[in-house]
Amino acid sequence: MAGKFHTEGADFIGKVVFTEQESVPASYFVGLAKDASLPDTATVASIDECDAAGYARQTIASDAVDFTIGAHGTNDRKATAVQQEFTFTAAGDAVNMWFLTDLTDDTGFLIASGPLDNAPITPGASVTIKLNLDLRLIQ
Repeated sequence: MAGKFHTEGADFIGKVVFTEQESVPASYFVGLAKDASLPDTATVASIDECDAAGYARQTIASDAVDFTIGAHGTNDRKATAVQQEFTFTAAGDAVNMWFLTDLTDDTGFLIASGPLDNAPITPGASVTIKLNLDLRLIQ
């Protein structure tokens, strides 16, 4: 599922890579959203996050095991995260998107988001996703 970076995600990357105002977290967190789309300027607090019983954001370690960076076309790169499974103890409202943040609460940076394949998905026993973030060279 290809995703896009948000304004906060670009800020976060700049603060980690260039100014060291933020540090690389030990883990990132992926969640599910009921929103049909998210604007570039969205924040974690503005997301209509899944609230089905048993739902919890999943942890992705910031290391070369849980994330891989590889070629995507001629000049671009793609960050791929390990597959994540969300298990629900009861059905809830349909989810349409995944999102990536650096904290478990709503104060973190909204780094990226993307549509779920076959959305909307009504949570049942589980939802399995694999994240792909395109890192495009702009010329």
